[in-house]
Amino acid sequence: MDKGWERTKRVTVEIPETVWETATAFVPEGTEPEDRLPILVTAAFEEWVRWMEGSFRPTSISELETSRAYELYDRLFLEEMPSADHLGGLLMLPMGRARYLMQSLAYRHGRLLRERRAEHIRGALEAAEEDEHGRPFVVIDPECRDIFDRTARALHAEDKISSGLKGEVVLEGVRYEMGEGHLEALKEAFAAKENSTGRE
Repeated sequence: MDKGWERTKRVTVEIPETVWETATAFVPEGTEPEDRLPILVTAAFEEWVRWMEGSFRPTSISELETSRAYELYDRLFLEEMPSADHLGGLLMLPMGRARYLMQSLAYRHGRLLRERRAEHIRGALEAAEEDEHGRPFVVIDPECRDIFDRTARALHAEDKISSGLKGEVVLEGVRYEMGEGHLEALKEAFAAKENSTGRE
């Protein structure tokens, strides 16, 4: 939900140093705690107020955890690709629990995941590199492989690309060698997905 239009109040909150130091573990790599932690404090405060006024009283732990996971990715980890691996490592969850939470997140907040994956793919396509033979290639996050493959298959079925694409798992992610017209067709396809997607 876009809250940029709401009027806001500025307050000063004193937080015990030990709590602040613990919270820094939830700051994305490459960002400053002072830039991101106030957002985390705001999210926590809003949750308590909504609970007290009765507008948000989850009926299960899973519902509460899903809501909190959504807030983490929507407010704090803006550059991160949501995944069971990331969520499990961040919150120290067993992998089975992390996978279940990601399934619940996909069911309740699928648009966030679709937008994040499409945004990552667009960035990867724009950052395409060339191999030693001058052929372009892209590397995408494994979490984006399904939507990338489905889009490529659809383009091939519609004769918008002359051949299929096959990804190769590498250390950085999944690598795709681009043939003639592949890069341009994929850029156009994911640009169209961006233009047709609204905010939650």
